Amino acid sequence: MKKTFLFALAALALAISCQKNSDINDTPEVTPDPVMRTFTCTIADPNSKVAINDTNGKTTWEVGDEIFIHGKYFGPTYTKTVTLTSENISADGKTATFNVDLSNITPNNTSSYEREYFAAYPANVVGGYNNGDNMYYYNCFTDTNKPLMAAYQEGDSFKFFNICGVLSFVVDGDYDQISFTGNNNEDIFYTYYRVKIVPSEQNYKHTRNGASTTILQDVVADGSTINKIYFPNGAEFNNGFTINFIKESSVVKTLSTTKSVKIDRNSYRPMGNVTSYLKDYVAPAEHASSITVPADNSDYDLSKTASANCYIVDGSVAGNANKEFKFKAYKGNSTTNVGTIASVDILWETYNNATDVVKNSVIADVDFDKKAANNYYEIVFKMPATLHAGNAVIAAKNAGGTILWSWHIWVPNGMFTTDTYGLGEKLMMSRSLGALIDANGTASSKPDVTSIGLMYQWGRKDPFMNPASYFTSSGAHGAATYPTDAFSTSTSATATVAYTIEHPTEYIKGADDENTWCSETPDANWGSSKTIYDPCPAGYRVPKSDELTLLNKGNADIVGWKANTSNNWFEVGSPATQFANAGFIEETGLGNYRTPERLIIWSSTVYSDSKRGRCALYNNGSASSSSKQAQARGGVIRCVVE
Repeated sequence: MKKTFLFALAALALAISCQKNSDINDTPEVTPDPVMRTFTCTIADPNSKVAINDTNGKTTWEVGDEIFIHGKYFGPTYTKTVTLTSENISADGKTATFNVDLSNITPNNTSSYEREYFAAYPANVVGGYNNGDNMYYYNCFTDTNKPLMAAYQEGDSFKFFNICGVLSFVVDGDYDQISFTGNNNEDIFYTYYRVKIVPSEQNYKHTRNGASTTILQDVVADGSTINKIYFPNGAEFNNGFTINFIKESSVVKTLSTTKSVKIDRNSYRPMGNVTSYLKDYVAPAEHASSITVPADNSDYDLSKTASANCYIVDGSVAGNANKEFKFKAYKGNSTTNVGTIASVDILWETYNNATDVVKNSVIADVDFDKKAANNYYEIVFKMPATLHAGNAVIAAKNAGGTILWSWHIWVPNGMFTTDTYGLGEKLMMSRSLGALIDANGTASSKPDVTSIGLMYQWGRKDPFMNPASYFTSSGAHGAATYPTDAFSTSTSATATVAYTIEHPTEYIKGADDENTWCSETPDANWGSSKTIYDPCPAGYRVPKSDELTLLNKGNADIVGWKANTSNNWFEVGSPATQFANAGFIEETGLGNYRTPERLIIWSSTVYSDSKRGRCALYNNGSASSSSKQAQARGGVIRCVVE
């Protein structure tokens, strides 16, 4: 049966009348007349079963429903949210009629689609833009576990299209939450989901980021309330799915199927009452590592003194071949457990150059072990029989495959030294973080590319590969446990600190050259003292701006300053420490390495606009004083002793 939803968008406008006082020369302000508009809204999919709060699907508008209306721009100044009241809704709930003031909404007026206004439901999950950003004909949602709809205008009408499909169930028991996962760990939830709904094109997954393999939500377990889980268009579970029923953060019961299930948009898949199908949850057996676990407080216990996000194994020491190492699975330099670990993986390995990497040649194997008596996990890894200098990243995952935390394993070809270099009071490493050797450029040769060091976005704990060679747009080669190209680039619109922890290989691009990668404010990620997001090894940290001398002086005043623009290096200090000029990663993401005439060396100090970080900037033969660069750019780090 065709269901037509009519609503005209209404708002009350204040008429401000002002009477001029003959004793005052001020001209009274006059509020412009409101631009009122009435729309008729229809559902483009008349057989829709997409549910809000009834058994069969959304068949009526409900009091409190919020409709989001926009033109070209996003933000409270340029958009409207209409909230339905009982006075607006017809007796049968099929229509809702009211006017809306569109005074401040700039019509889209694009020549391609010639539609002035667009709409979305529910309004409270429309976002992912900065105030004033162009929305055009897109609608972006920040939560896909909702009955999403998007609409375009046709004359005085809006035509709404469903974006999601629904799985529903009833359950009876003592539970307060459920978690849903596909048995193949499929991506099923997004915090950035942009769709394009226009007359000639209905693209229900135009752009999506912030993916998760798990949906966690509250549940009503009274035996009669219908609980619903929403999935973006085309959710498919080839090996079935699992729903865990949770009480006070502990899984109590579980429901699982191995049958292939597909939930397209506009579909409603009721499971009925599932109570009788639930089984007692049996936790996985405590993991026993397949790698010999080193003794506590031994030389192979890397976190015996302090934990960190980076651990070092000297790749030039023959005695490290075939040896096992371990560290506590803590968040950075804290004593906070990362969570319940179900698996660990080597995400990537690199030799820091253009050589194709043989998998498991930097780290041979990785596993984990639970210390039951102490209630924490340890990550254990084994070095190969033939050592190869390089870098690797290890990730711990939960049962759903979501990354809980990741750690950088630095395998240099011989250890660095530390010195103040006559530049200040702090001892500094002789090479950049992740570099395999100290920079070694000469009057006639460039430094070896392995001396460049890995690159970091300001405030993030996880590294990205340095350029594969000088004057290149591609990163050093690497091997990974999932596709060979382990890295990707995505938008900053919804990236949070939590998101980057779950996606350590995703480079979050910025909108421009003064932009952060984070939709939050990551000012505290790095700081004057070491934080859990500091990427340096135990005992070291990212230097503050006043500890990185290049921030405070021009090159003419720097002790030992020498630059070789032809061979891409400069050095400072006495004794000298050299920097390889490898450029930096542009805010536009991987594959966009700035050519070597420039180099960003990060400090831990944030710039006042919270979008840029303080750094030393080398630029074609000179050092800039107190420079600031977009946090979305990738620069190197010279760690200092804590």
